[in-house]
Amino acid sequence: MVKRNQMTTRLSGEQFIAANDEHEIPMKGGHPSPVDYLVASLGGCAGLTLKAILEKKRIRVDELEVSTDAKWDENNRYLETIDLTFKVRAEGLTEQKLQSSIALSHKHCPVHQTFEQNVNINTDGEILT
Repeated sequence: MVKRNQMTTRLSGEQFIAANDEHEIPMKGGHPSPVDYLVASLGGCAGLTLKAILEKKRIRVDELEVSTDAKWDENNRYLETIDLTFKVRAEGLTEQKLQSSIALSHKHCPVHQTFEQNVNINTDGEILT
């Protein structure tokens, strides 16, 4: 359903998401743009994948925050770069384990694999104490 500059989409069952058409002004009208949802899906998928990988290594994740920052091409036509930052609090987590787990998450996150063909994805990790 479309109303003014907002679109509502049924995902499955009774779930709905709303979006606006203003990618230059995030959250205008109270809803993310479709591109915001794309970038958020990368953050969500990458974060859940990283958590699963760490837990397979028997590292219990107490806190995981994923931040995204998307940059457009000079003509504002397509996404050029997405920066992902993972902040993790977990007992026994070392920098080496975090970085190797982040690298592994790239291979197992289908959203990352989809974006990787056309968008530069930079990742960084930080251990919270």
